[in-house]
Amino acid sequence: MKILLISPTEKGIGGVAQHVQGLSQFLTAQNHKVDIISSENTFTIPVKGLKNPSFMLSSFLKTRSIKGNDIVHAHNIPSALAMKNVPGKKILSLHGIYSQQITNLHGKIYSSISKNYEDKALKWADVITAVSKETCNYYSKNGFDVLHVPNAIDLNNFPKKAIKKFEKQIIFAGRLSKEKGIDVLLDTAKRLPPEYNLLILGIGPEEEKVRN
Repeated sequence: MKILLISPTEKGIGGVAQHVQGLSQFLTAQNHKVDIISSENTFTIPVKGLKNPSFMLSSFLKTRSIKGNDIVHAHNIPSALAMKNVPGKKILSLHGIYSQQITNLHGKIYSSISKNYEDKALKWADVITAVSKETCNYYSKNGFDVLHVPNAIDLNNFPKKAIKKFEKQIIFAGRLSKEKGIDVLLDTAKRLPPEYNLLILGIGPEEEKVRN
């Protein structure tokens, strides 16, 4: 089959990027032809609040003449407009609750706009999946038919032997941003018994707060 993946990102250590990389590699190994549209090969404005909207518009324009795909698989709401543009069976995978993420990042004014777009975007897909039960339950309660499909993990990417820095350790690996619950994590860390050590791996806008 010919499959088009659309994602705001495909490179780096972020959850969406890692998922898209792994999915592309797996599908290619199964002899499917896979193409990817992402911010790495599509124009975006690298400014907070403008990157996703610019990706939405430029990916939409980029897909106007694309044809011949059996499946069009979009990741997250910003990719849905381009997905709508391309002929083929459409899958929209949700990697979080989009309107809530926008509220946390940009405030309630942007949230109301994103919620309106979100409701429309979900209706463009033939199949909707969500990587977490929380996201699946949220959209299901709002009247959408959503399948819970967790991100796959390639165990071959993990070391055979565990490497531990401390005897009792808790590890957070992810983007250091407000929507990831970094404030909650730091508050919880203060309440850990002294024999436990919290290791935080990642970069992002909250990095300075984590280091302090």
